[in-house]
Amino acid sequence: MILGGVAVNAAIFIVNDLNNRKIGVYNRRVVKAVGGKAVPILLTILSTCFGLIPFIMEGQNEIFWFSLAIGTIGGLVFSVVGVFLALPVFLWRKNGVR
Repeated sequence: MILGGVAVNAAIFIVNDLNNRKIGVYNRRVVKAVGGKAVPILLTILSTCFGLIPFIMEGQNEIFWFSLAIGTIGGLVFSVVGVFLALPVFLWRKNGVR
């Protein structure tokens, strides 16, 4: 649930910025929307990953928290790929005009 929420909110954040940009070629607006929202999205993901590092440091002593931290960090790293690579590909238009 955490990972889906972060990835979906990041995608909504980017698409909203894209919809607010009205001037220019569509594909350039996609690149600008993704680039413009990259810093806040990455800061959110990185702060969550760094916040979970103490649970990894405890190691095998706390099985639940260790597994939760590893799974969450792995999912967040994968969501970066989805948000910054897959989403722009799906938003990209062949002729780039609209």
